[in-house]
Amino acid sequence: MLLRLLLPLLLATTYLPAQTLIEGHAPAAYRNQLVQLDILDDHIDVVTIADYMILAQTEVDFTGYFRFGALTLPKGPSYYRIRYRNWADPPVSMDFEKRHYLHAVIKAGDTLRVDGLEPTGGSATNTALARFEAQFDTYADADDPTLPTRAREELTQLRDDYIRRTIQDTRADPYVRVFALGKLGEDAPNQQALQSGSEALAFTNLPLSYEEQLMHDLGGFTYRDLQRQNTWLKLALGILFIITGYCCWSLYTRRPAAMASQDSPTPVASNELTDKEREVLEQIAAGHSNKEVAARLFVSVSTVKSHINSIYRKLGVTDRRAVVEAWEEQNSTPV
Repeated sequence: MLLRLLLPLLLATTYLPAQTLIEGHAPAAYRNQLVQLDILDDHIDVVTIADYMILAQTEVDFTGYFRFGALTLPKGPSYYRIRYRNWADPPVSMDFEKRHYLHAVIKAGDTLRVDGLEPTGGSATNTALARFEAQFDTYADADDPTLPTRAREELTQLRDDYIRRTIQDTRADPYVRVFALGKLGEDAPNQQALQSGSEALAFTNLPLSYEEQLMHDLGGFTYRDLQRQNTWLKLALGILFIITGYCCWSLYTRRPAAMASQDSPTPVASNELTDKEREVLEQIAAGHSNKEVAARLFVSVSTVKSHINSIYRKLGVTDRRAVVEAWEEQNSTPV
């Protein structure tokens, strides 16, 4: 009889999801403030923030202590961000130039303890991630607009060199190599970096979403590289452009002057853009990068890319310069 009563309890205990514990002390500036836990769905999310990433939030007490208890996380390991913020800041507020967060690889059932911006003890992977970010912080002035241009350029080059060396270092922790690839963001990855990141990914247990995004980026790079390098394609496009230009010029010169005076203005293609696409277009015209646009509009970089591709299609252009020219032409005041 006792066995019958205990059997359901034993079965329930067996199938209960493993609980994860994250606790520690926040930096002194965040006492009596908040700490949030974000999950990163792919390597690019290292340099982005969006509502869907936020998993949990808790308060930091007057001593700086905080605790995420009884968390139910996915079974497999993934990247997580422990992010400190003030009560007055919105949930998706991020300052990527002055670090107030740390990253860690966690899976269901893990226990992670942190001290400020570093893990204490724990796995070798998280220790290696902390070392990488500490070194990355030494190049933070690369984004300081008050520094002379030459100094910022040198720091930026040193930072990129450090990231690329980490990605290509086969002796480094594979999770750190994939994380470093994400630090390059949307603008910098070349084929060598993407391939090295793909090789490192094979030695991790990260979710399939990481591999899918990496293969998408690698395929897109290969396509763009073929467009740049295929001399015959460039020659054919050049000839086609000349022929098309000649035909347009010929039709224009044969058109009666009376008809030319009655022509109505060509409708601006950007009238077809959605409100969100117009917001993205305004940010691009202001000279902001994909990462900056994502931060300003509180969306992911992947979402910004989708909007940009839609804008290209609607405006019939293939690069940012043409988009900006179309935008300026639309908003220029007639003389």
